[in-house]
Amino acid sequence: MNRDLCAFVAFVAGRNRLGARTGADRKNGVGRNLPREPTNKYPVAAGGRSWPVSPNTKGEKLMKYIVHWTLPQATYNDAVSRFLAAGGLPPAGATLIGRWHGMNGGGFAVIETTDAKAIYAWLAEWSDLLPIDVTPCLEDAEAGEVLQSVKG
Repeated sequence: MNRDLCAFVAFVAGRNRLGARTGADRKNGVGRNLPREPTNKYPVAAGGRSWPVSPNTKGEKLMKYIVHWTLPQATYNDAVSRFLAAGGLPPAGATLIGRWHGMNGGGFAVIETTDAKAIYAWLAEWSDLLPIDVTPCLEDAEAGEVLQSVKG
């Protein structure tokens, strides 16, 4: 799982919020997005950049979660039918930042929310068909602050 997460993070670091390469990258044939101006004082992984913080009018802290699933052969047809019928979007209160389907039957999604119950409700919908792992995560700037305070 660690190797998969590292590959996923490296992949996302060179992409925009929706996982697509930016116009400058396509033009230059570069596989990563190098910011023109630093977005924070901490270095970012593999030339990537931090995503902007989503607006939150209630003042609550938005958290991002990495969701990883595998698609077992035993539940493949049922999972595909449910996904095609409903789209697999998270419920109100959670925002799907991006979702990637691997050719190995596994996949990743990044979800943002202030309410962990929204994530739990979404997982409960799929837990009968898919083994799912959820990991709260930090962006580079936030991780840099923590690491700086620990190193201090």
